[in-house]
Amino acid sequence: MSAAVTAITMPKWGLTMTEGTVVGWLKQQGQRFAEGEEILEIETPKITNVVEAPSAGTLRRIVAQAGATLPIGALLAVVAPDEVPEAEIDAFVDQRGSASRRGKAPGHRGRRPAPALSRSRRG
Repeated sequence: MSAAVTAITMPKWGLTMTEGTVVGWLKQQGQRFAEGEEILEIETPKITNVVEAPSAGTLRRIVAQAGATLPIGALLAVVAPDEVPEAEIDAFVDQRGSASRRGKAPGHRGRRPAPALSRSRRG
């Protein structure tokens, strides 16, 4: 699998946070983004934050739809260059899902995904 395929996962924003809810995606599947751009919004019982892209890329697959409540580390989306074949994206998603079902910590081939940056939304 290509090293260029990376995961966007449910961040942990506090000691007591165990899960978060995807409020909505600010980027669409197939859309390119720059490092630091807001890509989705996550809600917890205490706050609503935006997740910022840890690096530039293309949002190749949205795995968690708006309204989904998922545990910390759950796969939310896949980022990869346009030239990475869909079959490789499928394999990446399948592998991440298998690791989660076996109770292993999230990650790809022993690597931890780059943490997403976050910024609190204030209303």
